[in-house]
Amino acid sequence: MTALRRDPRTNPFFVLELPVTATNVEIERAGRKLLGLLPLGSESARTYGTPLGAAARDESTVREAMNALRDPSRRVIAELEAAAYRFELPEVPPLHPGFPEAESLCVLAKR
Repeated sequence: MTALRRDPRTNPFFVLELPVTATNVEIERAGRKLLGLLPLGSESARTYGTPLGAAARDESTVREAMNALRDPSRRVIAELEAAAYRFELPEVPPLHPGFPEAESLCVLAKR
């Protein structure tokens, strides 16, 4: 599946700092807000967080993110990618208290 091999810093939801559940109105509002703040030199508008750390944001990045989320097929891919990048393994309960190897298996499962 090549879609999940893309750099998460280009994911539109990360660029716009929105959850995958964002509505079209919320997407447009966030994009317009960033496009208004970028020319003013706002530090918070120039960078955004990703699973790989902070990334630089400019007007073309914001416009591309908005365009990607307007296209239903591109949005679905972005939703899946964002969900995969944000995925965290849940805590694994002990398999069996009397089984000494259970703890090491739980540690391996968390990795």
